[in-house]
Amino acid sequence: MAEPTLRLALLVCDTPIPQVREKYGTYNEIFHEWLRKSLQAMGSPNNFILDPYDVVQGQYPSNDKLHGPDPYHGVIITGSAANAFETFPWIESLAKFVANLMSDVPSIKIIGICFGHQIVSRAAGVQVIRNPLGWEAATTQIQLTDEGKRVFGLDSGVMDIIEMHRDHVPVIPENFTLLGSTAVSQNQGMVKRYTTSSQQWKAGEIHVLTVQGHPEFSPDIVNLVVDAREKSGAMDAETVKTAREKANKRDDGVGPIGKAVFAVLGVTN
Repeated sequence: MAEPTLRLALLVCDTPIPQVREKYGTYNEIFHEWLRKSLQAMGSPNNFILDPYDVVQGQYPSNDKLHGPDPYHGVIITGSAANAFETFPWIESLAKFVANLMSDVPSIKIIGICFGHQIVSRAAGVQVIRNPLGWEAATTQIQLTDEGKRVFGLDSGVMDIIEMHRDHVPVIPENFTLLGSTAVSQNQGMVKRYTTSSQQWKAGEIHVLTVQGHPEFSPDIVNLVVDAREKSGAMDAETVKTAREKANKRDDGVGPIGKAVFAVLGVTN
């Protein structure tokens, strides 16, 4: 008997740079490949559909996809070169949508990736700012909290994730729990757990999971992005040098992080 299909919405917040798109496709294709590899690494027979919505152009799941008889199991919010603290209409609309989704449709799980992590934080009422300590780029080691160790199954207390950001969330929103930190950015991810039980969930299960990094990125994508940001002047020479040194280091995107995302979505095998 075939395993049930997970229904997932991908809120696409940007378009890959041309060099990345030429080799790896759209963000829908990049995320689909990451999720596919993560399920494969788990040895899971489950499958999924991933429907993209270009939120920059105002595209969102229909009311039936959120409240109908077969709603989405989860919503994933992608990264973006945009700043989550900006007041552009599409960013304000996205933050409002996520805030309403968290409060009004708690049965749908929310996964925030990089910019998506920041948008969840903004939707939860805290400020996103430009980090005065600068960029975090390429594979970066996160020091996990006790909650982070539980969520990612890493008793070592450290996790390696690809980063590509210079904005961050300096505090933890109310009712969220921190997963890990670096010396550059304290809030490297967080979870919000259900405090009550219902027919769809149990108290203590995770409702929202975010990471500041990019588990969907590969080393080659990192190198392509760093090259482009060096040419545009967005990254200084020292950041570029450090990023290239770390770009090909192993990371936990397909392993512990992918497994944690699917665990939130109800897939454990």
